Amino acid sequence: DLSDEAARREQLQNLGAELGLKQPAEGLALRTLIRKASDQQAFLAIVMRNWSLSQPQAALAAAKQLPSGLLRRTASAAAIEGWAMTSPAVALDWASKNLAGSSRREAMARAASAWAQNSPQKAAQWASKLSSTNLSESAIVIEEVMREWALRDPKAATAWCETLAAGDFSDQAHSALFFKWAEISPAAAAEWLTQNAGHEWLIPRVAAIWAAVAPVDAANWIYDIHHEQGLSPIMLSWADDAPEEALGWCKAN
Repeated sequence: DLSDEAARREQLQNLGAELGLKQPAEGLALRTLIRKASDQQAFLAIVMRNWSLSQPQAALAAAKQLPSGLLRRTASAAAIEGWAMTSPAVALDWASKNLAGSSRREAMARAASAWAQNSPQKAAQWASKLSSTNLSESAIVIEEVMREWALRDPKAATAWCETLAAGDFSDQAHSALFFKWAEISPAAAAEWLTQNAGHEWLIPRVAAIWAAVAPVDAANWIYDIHHEQGLSPIMLSWADDAPEEALGWCKAN
């Protein structure tokens, strides 16, 4: 029963949250008794995140003792996420220097997301500063920051992006922002691109996302602004889903 499954998961999450705050060592021991791997992983994540709110170094030391692989990566990322809720810049810096590979990428992404939920501009500025020395890591951070910022205030996020000097980091920030904005409100993202020159490379991407939910609206936008390249991704998806409709639009326009 789906309702029973959801209730069980919620109980596990609540227990993990409480143990993470009060008895994290017991929480770590208890997770070994959980049979389902996905439940064990989710339980471990909430324990580690809440533990790290007050004792990040202890939580990270415990994470390091777990078997290498998914559980250790999950635990480390969750601990960094929890640390980022109180000291985001310190947590990100620690992850950059002490974790490697996919563990570092996941931890930095979760920390950036946590920071952006409260202070997206500060998180974005930190990523911008990092881009001068480590573009690959700054890309991880800015992608998560822009996703969160787009959910809350896409116009403020766009205004910040417009202050960036042209280059790879600016392109990464704009791309992440408009991908998410197009998912939330494609018409608003399209309107901004129509009114602000210099970002024509984003038009086909926004058009493709818009076409997945409203191909007629996306096609009409591209037709109105005379951007032929933007029509290709629309027609590819539209012709696959409803070829007669796509053909009819082409004949009429």
